Amino acid sequence: MHGGIISLLLDGLMTNCLFSMNIFAVTARLEVRYLHTVEISQEIHLTAQHSKSKGVLHYVKAELLQRGQVKAKASGSFIDRPLHSTV
Repeated sequence: MHGGIISLLLDGLMTNCLFSMNIFAVTARLEVRYLHTVEISQEIHLTAQHSKSKGVLHYVKAELLQRGQVKAKASGSFIDRPLHSTV
């Protein structure tokens, strides 16, 4: 699987992790570690966990697993986004 797709999945997963906690934030920083090849023909599992919040910043970690092996992992910081922006 292309690294850009893996990054997209992990970033989206971490954002949705925050949404599930009623935290509306956008990606400020994203770091992805590609550990092993992800096979397109095999099922994947994604997990995300909120680490901590400090003011308007929120920290989340995520993993992409395939056949029980961590294939990629990510960490990111997310910044609060107002629900109604005037911009």
